[in-house]
Amino acid sequence: NQATVIQKTLDAGDELEVAMMQDDLAKDLARPIPAGRRNTTLFAIGGQMYLAKVEGWDDLVYERALQVGLDRDEAHKIVDNIPKYAVAVS
Repeated sequence: NQATVIQKTLDAGDELEVAMMQDDLAKDLARPIPAGRRNTTLFAIGGQMYLAKVEGWDDLVYERALQVGLDRDEAHKIVDNIPKYAVAVS
């Protein structure tokens, strides 16, 4: 489970490993997202970014949502739901 991997990386306290994990998540967010999977993909990656304590994760996910064609309301909904449900689905 991805949440467990993220938590183990954070718990290990290796700043380089944490930075690499966070960078990988930012790269995942930048990859192409098919139209039919935008919400679920953004939510999943955003949830991982949230759990991994990526600084500014909410702004990054919101901006990416707009880039892939979601409207502002939908982008806000995704970002707002991540802290509520990320642990349950990661």
